[in-house]
Amino acid sequence: MPRTPNGPFPTGLTLIECPDLHAATRGVVADLEALAPGPFDQPTVLVRHAALRRHLTLAVARHQGVAASLDFPALLTLLDRLHGIDTNDPWRRGALGWRIAALLPEIASTLPEGIARSAADDDPFVMIGFANRLGSRLFDAMLHRPAMIAAWERSELALRGVADEQWHANLWQRLVAGTSVPSLVTRHLTWQQAVAAGSADTTGWPAALLIIGDATVPPLIRDAIHTFATQRPVRWHLWVPSDEPLNLDRPRRRPAALAAVRAQDGATIESLPRAHHLATDRSILGAVQRALVDGSRPRVTPRADDTSLRAHRCHSATREIETLREEVARQLAIDPTLQPHDITLYLTDLEAYLPAVDAVFGTLEPGLHRVPYEVAGRPWRSRSTVGSSVIALLDALPGRWGRREVLALLEHLPIRRAAGIRAEQLRHLHALVEQARIRWGLDGHDRAARHDLPALPDGTWRAGIALLRARYPRHGDLPDDDVDLIDHLAT
Repeated sequence: MPRTPNGPFPTGLTLIECPDLHAATRGVVADLEALAPGPFDQPTVLVRHAALRRHLTLAVARHQGVAASLDFPALLTLLDRLHGIDTNDPWRRGALGWRIAALLPEIASTLPEGIARSAADDDPFVMIGFANRLGSRLFDAMLHRPAMIAAWERSELALRGVADEQWHANLWQRLVAGTSVPSLVTRHLTWQQAVAAGSADTTGWPAALLIIGDATVPPLIRDAIHTFATQRPVRWHLWVPSDEPLNLDRPRRRPAALAAVRAQDGATIESLPRAHHLATDRSILGAVQRALVDGSRPRVTPRADDTSLRAHRCHSATREIETLREEVARQLAIDPTLQPHDITLYLTDLEAYLPAVDAVFGTLEPGLHRVPYEVAGRPWRSRSTVGSSVIALLDALPGRWGRREVLALLEHLPIRRAAGIRAEQLRHLHALVEQARIRWGLDGHDRAARHDLPALPDGTWRAGIALLRARYPRHGDLPDDDVDLIDHLAT
């Protein structure tokens, strides 16, 4: 392939439409090989989440032997690099929440009645929570509705017939007036004009940009990618599944986003064939895999001997992970060729399950075979078990002290140790809480003071613990060795 000043690829946007993730991965690996980076180069690959980053890293390592120099910036990190912005930005999601919280006392009288009550709430946790939610919505608006934000900054309204837009626009104008740093939308428009005029500093830009994933990136990010493509090569490996009936159930934003990417002026469109054959076995798992790949509806008759896809009903996150660990250990014992790195665990809520994962896989117990594990995309606050426990406690303080919330705190190893409760006692603890009919609230007075409700003690923690002590007046009445479990729960 002949090389251009920017490498083997021409300047501009090239869309490589792929029927599945494997074909897209194969295309990115081939592009990286064509770029032939030197030992100090860092090819830039844009991915949407940590699981896809890990998948691509392993694919490159299998093909090239090593994948140590790849740069996987997040969407906003790439945007900051292009705009030349540092991390101390008053327009970040978290910063917007605090700035709005500072403004709420001044503007509460100008807000609609229902919103004004939340803005003027005497409880600081309620007020700050409302400000954070509002800041998050406005931050998303910058990414997904930049034209509307730009209109607000010109003191114009962008929506027709939306009554709430005026106070949103007024709040945004107060935020703009409160800092000398331009908003993300204004910076982006200024940067675009500089690129078009040839005055933008492009020395720190990557030589090429490789993207893998579907087209559902925020419009502001998509616009930045198109602007970048006027100066550098962009190879976007689009995952475009076939239009089978199942695709009709998918969100409408996918076809709209794909049409917006395809409509870019000067874009070159290529396509790759399917990278692998679909599974032909008649198991439940095979039917689901075929449906995920080609978009067809799964058609399979369940059989009693079909264990390819199983579901376990567990009472807590810890028990879910314990069940998983038992199954992993069983499979490793059955198949000597199977290694721990061949097994991948997908979680619906990484932060919620991490304490249980670390507690189950990270604790060595007699008689249990150690299973090495690694968490991809571990949030920064969970890298310290003590730090994550403190944050979990702070998050729970303004809550209702519901049964699930309190028991979830005990999934954190430092909190459980401080309470004097062992991991194997959690199952009995869940049963005791259920027997005591504990639902929420510390006691009746807490319900009345914090939630403006009648001071009824029924279903509170204090009433439930009193019921347990009345039911088990002697420690010997408790099952097994949990003689002090109620005392630990009370403290």
